[in-house]
Amino acid sequence: MMTHLILGCLAVAGCATTAASWSDEVKDVKRGASVFVREPLDLSFADGIEMDVSCTDFKAIGAFTACLHNGKTGWYMMKTRQVPLVADGRMRLRFLKTDVYNVEGTAAGWGAADYFKLLAKNVTRPLKIEVSNYRAYVAGPREVAVLVPEHGLPRTAGGMLARAHVNGLTTFPFGYAMFGVTAYLLSELDCVAKGKLPEETKLLYVPYFKILSDEAKAFVAAYEKAGGKVLKRLPKDDADLRETVLKLVPAFTANADAAAARQAVRQAEIRAEVARMPSRPDEERFVCCHTAWGSKANPDRGWDETARLVKAANFHRLDVNFCRGLYASYPSAVLRPWPIARDRARGDALAECLAACRKHGLKLYAWRCCWAIPAWLAPKADVEVLGKEGRLAVERSGRVMNEQLCPTHPDNIRTEVESMVELAGKGVDGIEYDYIRYRNLESCFCPRCLAEFGKRIGRDFAQEDWKPLLAKDGPLERAWLEFRKDNISRVVREVSKRVRAEHPQVRISVFGFNAPRVHADQVGQDWPRWCREGWVDEVCTMTYDRGFGTFRNTIAQQRALDVGKAKLRVTLGPSCWRDDGEIALDTAKEIQIVRESGFDGWGLFEVDKIVESVLPVLATGPTKPKDAAVEA
Repeated sequence: MMTHLILGCLAVAGCATTAASWSDEVKDVKRGASVFVREPLDLSFADGIEMDVSCTDFKAIGAFTACLHNGKTGWYMMKTRQVPLVADGRMRLRFLKTDVYNVEGTAAGWGAADYFKLLAKNVTRPLKIEVSNYRAYVAGPREVAVLVPEHGLPRTAGGMLARAHVNGLTTFPFGYAMFGVTAYLLSELDCVAKGKLPEETKLLYVPYFKILSDEAKAFVAAYEKAGGKVLKRLPKDDADLRETVLKLVPAFTANADAAAARQAVRQAEIRAEVARMPSRPDEERFVCCHTAWGSKANPDRGWDETARLVKAANFHRLDVNFCRGLYASYPSAVLRPWPIARDRARGDALAECLAACRKHGLKLYAWRCCWAIPAWLAPKADVEVLGKEGRLAVERSGRVMNEQLCPTHPDNIRTEVESMVELAGKGVDGIEYDYIRYRNLESCFCPRCLAEFGKRIGRDFAQEDWKPLLAKDGPLERAWLEFRKDNISRVVREVSKRVRAEHPQVRISVFGFNAPRVHADQVGQDWPRWCREGWVDEVCTMTYDRGFGTFRNTIAQQRALDVGKAKLRVTLGPSCWRDDGEIALDTAKEIQIVRESGFDGWGLFEVDKIVESVLPVLATGPTKPKDAAVEA
């Protein structure tokens, strides 16, 4: 294992390590903590940022995220990983480039980082938080540079880089672990600004050469002409990557062989440690799948093999997404046929999955993505018609949201209710809500929503400027937020009434945001109320963060909520984590925390390559069958 180094001022010009500290005293918990660290750092060749954090009560914080301002109008948004306490009660946070989940605004590169914003999420009571020893972090020698385009990738309407592309780019450095070397992300803007790479860099990896700026292409050409080794394509697989890289840099061969041996030893250690963890046969365990026709790792294998895999790992049920917005992957009297022809040709996805679940002794919960009509799914012609009918949500700015349906339009409400009731009649064990919420605080401000809200409070917004009234801290903000929550709750209440009467054996579940005290206002999802009212039987909290300290705090906050007789279960997110070889162990550790926190069930998101590799490992320990657990 390479020794982790802190990048000092002598290693990279402009890097600063300081004993100064920055703090924020939280008085209004709904605003949380936002500590601004106004210290420029040159992170061009660094892996990220490291800092020490002290707090009057760490248990009152659910999670940490961060935004790095990069010199113009841009922000790199990052999540942190494990955040254990250090000896004196401080917490050491590390935010890496590979943990960036979105880029907002106009990027200026990591070398232009001028200030940093630390966000403490889901704060439950007043506290004071302080940041000190803010510094650049480097994991090891700069042997492979992964060149990342900043300007040529797709962007959303709000100005952010498309998340799928960001996630794909940030995974590239991990592939070089097979060579026993350290790969770092390098912005095309930084390489142009610096004009050179660190002397220890032996390979420049350029997965997307064609979409680089002309200046970055010129830099790559000059580097290659000067004798630098460059890989300018995406390898087909790991074998192709190994063969290509070792041809370019033969010196990596000895490291690669040693790294493979170390990795084999480490995986054996992980399997042994997980196998020693106890099972708990009396809990509910489920695996989610966003793909209606089977595993994302290999959808062509079908549901029989996917169900067999899940059952072999001793899970009890599959939770599967079969419909989104206006479209269903099964014959429906309410929804339109699935628009993607190659998927639709496979037939009735729900019937195939249900048959496989019954064959392998699994329960099936069928879930629906409410209000959502993603661009990759909905035909453009359908979206245009929806816009003309006034069925699309509208942002505060007036922009029509082509991927979101308005929650007050009667036809949209009818679709949500009828499709959920129809799902309940398909022979499944449960139905499940997803996206049962607004997209964010910026919607929906369409004329219908404003008129409905006006009727509720006795005002005519056509005669006055509503924006300052509904703005943050505006005089009608609280009434507006309650109106939004009631709009979503109305659908949940009506579905419950219908399903209880027509299909009483079917359970009603919901994928809930992990901090409802905050998210109820942000997205209108008041799931604790739905539990107390008896409208849902179960909430599966989407607690996808990878980290043991803040993870424990987040689920402790969930356990403290009044949910009546409803079951509360935690959905872990290994599919959202970077595949660094430690995922099976970290998943098993989070399962232990869930059990210690008093939950009687949990699930995994979702059936893909990562989870498929984790399931057999868990089956030797945390999910081993009852008889094996007794024998152990």
